[in-house]
Amino acid sequence: MPSQSPRSPSGSQDARGRGGGAAAPEALNVAINDLGEDGYELLRPVPVTIRPEEGEFLASFFDANIHATGATDQEAYDNLRSLILDTFDSLASVPASELALPVGRQARVLRRFVKAKGGPA
Repeated sequence: MPSQSPRSPSGSQDARGRGGGAAAPEALNVAINDLGEDGYELLRPVPVTIRPEEGEFLASFFDANIHATGATDQEAYDNLRSLILDTFDSLASVPASELALPVGRQARVLRRFVKAKGGPA
């Protein structure tokens, strides 16, 4: 699980107990509260779901349809945070109204959560 509790919406670490048998793996719901980059401002916490998948961990920001994997849940979380910024940067120069769906929708969602410092709101 991500090692810093501020990422959790409640501020506490969730325990993930795993039983044997065919029980489905549990998902961990956390939030990105810090983008880790000086050039960006987080406008609101980014909801993230992390779950084990095929020997790795999958971190998902469902609203923007952005997903990243990692060998650990922390790595998946960090990779997702980087991918959110990479995607934001790649879409930032194009007005959302000019982007075809679903990319236009993705740009609009990202702009509700992230802005470049010194850039328009």
